[in-house]
Amino acid sequence: MNVTQQVESILRHSDRARNSDRELLLIFMQKSGMDLSEAQIATFRDMPELWTVRRLRQKFQEDGLFLPSEAVGRARRLKSYAVQQNAPNAKPETMERLIEDSHDVVVQVPEVQQLLNWIDGDS
Repeated sequence: MNVTQQVESILRHSDRARNSDRELLLIFMQKSGMDLSEAQIATFRDMPELWTVRRLRQKFQEDGLFLPSEAVGRARRLKSYAVQQNAPNAKPETMERLIEDSHDVVVQVPEVQQLLNWIDGDS
């Protein structure tokens, strides 16, 4: 079962997951094989949202601090471009594939390299 199918199944069967991303993530992690203790679940529920942590990292990097490696930065720009080009009309499964596929992009492929150069504003 892919991620889209897993999330759909969880949402179909859990009111808690429909009401809370945190609960959705907890159920997803457990169904994916993580054997979380009650203490770990309580800690996770008390933590800031994962999106908040990600957004803070992103904000620092937008401000030029704590930048990723060049390869990671370019891969993120490629992923962002692919999502922007497809998001308005894409189904969740399509977006999942785009996001997952971007992790496996090999930047030495000439077409990908040309696209990255174009996204970066290089000639």
